[in-house]
Amino acid sequence: MFRKLFFFISFLIFVVGILYGIHWLVLDKFFPDTDFDFLIFAYKFNLGITFLFTSSIILISRKLKDQIGFIFLFETVIKIILFLYLSKSLGFHLQKSNFLEFFIPYLGCLAVEIFILIRLLKSPQVNNNA
Repeated sequence: MFRKLFFFISFLIFVVGILYGIHWLVLDKFFPDTDFDFLIFAYKFNLGITFLFTSSIILISRKLKDQIGFIFLFETVIKIILFLYLSKSLGFHLQKSNFLEFFIPYLGCLAVEIFILIRLLKSPQVNNNA
């Protein structure tokens, strides 16, 4: 179980780090007047919430193996609601120009979540009644 958790954390940090670096370089090169505060917030939020939610799924996967998909869908909705609430409370104005600054880290973290959950569901420890 802890090996899966360690792999997930390492993989998440690796993917988000590379994605952030590429995203920052593209924005810096092509849109030099970009305010990076919202970008940093979006990456921190998505990294933190993905870590929290997916770690909890990994830790409870043996007991609630039949509900993993429903838990994942519920957490996805909660993630978007929390992001919208926090971004409004921190004073960020969501505009069409900010859409990719949220959506790229969201999709990157979502891809990591789906990859990890597929591996988790395919593992024999979750599928068997061990």
